[in-house]
Order: sequence, then structure tokens, then C-alpha cells
Amino acid sequence: MSNAYIFGHFNLWDSITISHSGCTEIFYKTSIPTPSNPDRCRLDAVVHHNIRAEREPLPDDSIVYLFGTITSRPNQPPVIEALNIAGCNTDEIDGPDCLLYPRLCIFAEPSAPIQSDVDGRRFFRIQCTTEVGDKVLLSNYM
Repeated sequence: MSNAYIFGHFNLWDSITISHSGCTEIFYKTSIPTPSNPDRCRLDAVVHHNIRAEREPLPDDSIVYLFGTITSRPNQPPVIEALNIAGCNTDEIDGPDCLLYPRLCIFAEPSAPIQSDVDGRRFFRIQCTTEVGDKVLLSNYM
């Protein structure tokens, strides 16, 4: 079994709620910044989270600390299955330097031979499976 995990601070907005008996699915929009240029380099993503029916979704523009699994498919934004979301008191966050930029951890074995590019850099593909809702999705990372 292989998994790709992501954790760090995220800003969530535009929630979509789907109610089931005893459970509510929520889909939030988010973006994943890069530390090198967080204002211009962002990857749009979707966060999927299940909560008990009596709980309310988080308000728009909530900053949270999230731990979850991530999967990506061609021509679609990555989907993060939130395993744990903790709200943050934004009054205690002293600017963007205090935020933990999302980190990606992949536990897997290479699924293809190591290759080299013309500059001599070596790379390999890692294949991961992730459960999102009731589906198992496959992702490839380089």
C-alpha cells in the first residue's frame, strides 16, 4: 500500500455541502502555495471532509491546520481527503512567516526505472493510491 500525505496551513473557501444520514460531506476550495513565491505560485485544490450531521461547515476564508491524503488526476485540481482539520486563531498568526507551508510526504516504492534528463538530473516515478470518499484513486508523482 502506498500513500501521499499532505499537512500544513490552508485557507478554505466556497464550501459545498452534501448531507447524508448522520454524516455531511463538505468540499472546500483551497490553494497550495509554494514557499519560494507564495503570492504567485499557487496550485488550486479541493479539500474533501466528512463531519457529523449536527456540525456546521467552517466559514469562508478559514485558516486551518490540515492533515490528509492527496491525489491528483490529469486536467483536474488535486483532491485532499482531510483526515484532521484544526481551526486556527488568526489573531495569533503573526503574518505569513508564521504559517507552515504545506508539506507532501509520499510513502511508496518507485514504479519505474530511474531516468536522467539532458542536464544529468535523475528522476523516477512514484505511484500512490489514496481513498477519497468511497473511491480509491491512483496518482503518479515525479
